[in-house]
Amino acid sequence: GGITTNQTTFPLVNTTATTVNFAGAATTLNMGSPTGSASTSGTLTLGGNNPTLRPGDGSLNLGYKSGANTWGTALTVQGTTGNVGIGTTSPVDGLSLASGKSIALYNTAVDATNYERLKISWASNVATIAQEAGGTGLNRSLVLSSGSGNNSTITLTRGTAPFFSWTRANAFTETGNHAQFLTKGSASSGTQVAFAIIPTWTQSGTGAYTALLINPTETSIGSGAKLLIDAQVGSSSKFVVDNEGKVGIGTTAPTALLHINSGYSNNAALIVNNLNSGDLFSASASGATKFTISNTGALTDAAYTNAGGLLYTSTTGLIGQTAIGTAAQCLLGGTTPVFGSCATGG
Repeated sequence: GGITTNQTTFPLVNTTATTVNFAGAATTLNMGSPTGSASTSGTLTLGGNNPTLRPGDGSLNLGYKSGANTWGTALTVQGTTGNVGIGTTSPVDGLSLASGKSIALYNTAVDATNYERLKISWASNVATIAQEAGGTGLNRSLVLSSGSGNNSTITLTRGTAPFFSWTRANAFTETGNHAQFLTKGSASSGTQVAFAIIPTWTQSGTGAYTALLINPTETSIGSGAKLLIDAQVGSSSKFVVDNEGKVGIGTTAPTALLHINSGYSNNAALIVNNLNSGDLFSASASGATKFTISNTGALTDAAYTNAGGLLYTSTTGLIGQTAIGTAAQCLLGGTTPVFGSCATGG
């Protein structure tokens, strides 16, 4: 049999529990179809295998009670696309979160005090992906991986332009860590490394490698310093390499391939300590050796090859060498000394 009523309210009263079953292969419950509403103060269970909860028209909204007789929309399944929105009723992505919302993946039980989680959020116009820990939770590693295949790349971009790209090329085999960053830290012993490039290369044939490549493109440059490297301590430059390859130690404007501007206590500007039997210093021009300081401290200068000739300086400090004298000659002085007759002075 059935129940038919014209009443706007049809109460089913039981002092303990009330159950209403709608049987049949196809059962439809319409509440003022299609714009009516239904409410329950208990649990609504959809029975059967793979039941479907769907709107008659438009989007499906799941609400929450935000106050007395006040409800908000917690989740929206967009009617025409199936996009899901949290905090928004107009999702434009597969999953859209409104401003102020965040996603958290927990490595622990979901807890506001003791937790380990990966959190993705927006705050003060800054997007953040962070591994967080609280209470008894521990800080864990954060790994970005593009897979183990050859030529896989991890790229960080600003807009559409990449400013950091890490590619695993197929020309070598790599193991271990390749870059490490330590932004802050303290230690009472040991050595802390802020940045390390530590690849392990296994190559053959004509294989080659570059551990660090700095290669700017100078399309248009200004009149200021153009430095490929500027190593500083406390904002004071200690070592620079400019765009012409000139190296400056103690200066940011080197005027030679190696420019040392020493101000280190009262020590020498350059100390050479050769631990083998090679020369201490050798200077060449176009491949021809011009000046040498040997391991014993002996000097050899290609400009002065007159055996027995004496060295002298001119008024400008230029070093010269006399011709070779004979046993019967004397050295005659002057701005350009020469060997001549002892009797006549010439």
